[in-house]
Amino acid sequence: MNVEDPIVVFEALQENILQALSDWHHPYRQTSPLQSLYIYSKVLEGHHGNIQQATNHILKQALERLALDHEEYASVLQSRYIDNEKVESAAGRMNISDATFHRKRNEALPLLTEAVLRIDREAMLKYRTQMEARLAPSSYTQYFGREKVASVLIDLLNQQTAPWIATVIGMGGIGKTSLVDSVVRQVIEQASFFEVGWVTASQSIFNAGGKILPITQPTISTASLVEKLCTQLMPGFTAGAQRSSEETLAMLEKRLKSAPHLIVIDNLETLADVELLLPLLRRLANPTKFVLTTRHSLYDEPDLFHLKVPELVWKDALGLMRWEAEQRNIQSVLNASDVDLYPIFEAVGGNPLALRLVIGLLHRHPLKGILADLVAARGKQIEALYTHIYGQSWSRLGAIEQDVLVSMPLVSEEGGRFEMLVSMCELDESTLRRALDTLVTFNLIEARGDLYERRYTIHSLTRAFLHEQVIRWQQRGEELVA
Repeated sequence: MNVEDPIVVFEALQENILQALSDWHHPYRQTSPLQSLYIYSKVLEGHHGNIQQATNHILKQALERLALDHEEYASVLQSRYIDNEKVESAAGRMNISDATFHRKRNEALPLLTEAVLRIDREAMLKYRTQMEARLAPSSYTQYFGREKVASVLIDLLNQQTAPWIATVIGMGGIGKTSLVDSVVRQVIEQASFFEVGWVTASQSIFNAGGKILPITQPTISTASLVEKLCTQLMPGFTAGAQRSSEETLAMLEKRLKSAPHLIVIDNLETLADVELLLPLLRRLANPTKFVLTTRHSLYDEPDLFHLKVPELVWKDALGLMRWEAEQRNIQSVLNASDVDLYPIFEAVGGNPLALRLVIGLLHRHPLKGILADLVAARGKQIEALYTHIYGQSWSRLGAIEQDVLVSMPLVSEEGGRFEMLVSMCELDESTLRRALDTLVTFNLIEARGDLYERRYTIHSLTRAFLHEQVIRWQQRGEELVA
């Protein structure tokens, strides 16, 4: 029988409760027999770290719950442990024999244990409800091809050591937010952090119908992010009250240093002053951990854990397409063979957002026409997709960087060596290297290879985007913001 057996767990907790009752009047408790309970950390905070008071609070609450249905059993435990009354005295006062008193005490302990478990489960349910309310509604109920990267992130969060800040990086539409959302929901289920905070800096969302919907919030700055976190994590906090930004930051720091929290900052690249954020996060971290999702890599920062979200491979992309068709009841896709659907993967690669859009368009358009529209950048949905994924990054590129990116369709999917790109782009090595630094940082170009060699290439969707859409942007000279 393993330690996770419910009977073993129950009996172990019952022994711990008996120990806690026996130590009710112990003034110098170093650890609590009830520290394995979820509710313990919450009660401990309410008693300002006083272990004795926190432990006794849980017992008192459970005794009150027990008394509602079993008053005599609660009285037996109350008199023996809380009132510190001798057995002979308590039994005489209750008009029962000493043997009966001992029997009732033994019968009361499992009932008290059940009361403690009910209180703990209720607190856990309340916690999960509150924490999940801070997340956006999940757009996925099933995930494909993300088990490995999710496992890496979960393992990182479960470590109570550095690194304290993780960045989840990848091109637009690759599923960074969905990945982190699924991991955070698992973390909430495990209650491995005292609380969870989630702030998104995004200014728009791309919905399943292929439209960019603005989010009605001002551009988030570091100061407003601190206020948002204080509002989430500290009941009674009022944003905009008469206090300085440093005072607000000090309040948040005290909170995050008191117990391990998990804080997610989504769409970091749209934050107004990213350069100010990282020093602030380093100040707030430990034991709290931060997860940042971003399209722009932060490889130059020395103490961040970088986790790149890759494209889906064909098998997982196929699974996603068939799942999406099943959810939308698109029979033409459900009846199609794998060979029929492969051209979609060839056109957009393993970008989940693009795959879902194409499947959705098959409700009313033939596949051949949709694939042609992707290359020709025709249709509002297709242009909106490109704007959402590439618009903001494109607008931040300099002329040389844009020219290098536009040249990349000449490179095969396997990628080209640096020397080849120097010749192709007709640039000197230092200029090209600076351009590649930016393009790789923005996840517009992918650097593949090992310690000794790197090849540079682009995603299939980027290849389609560069065929026509980017030329229109260059011609119009538009300032695009996704």
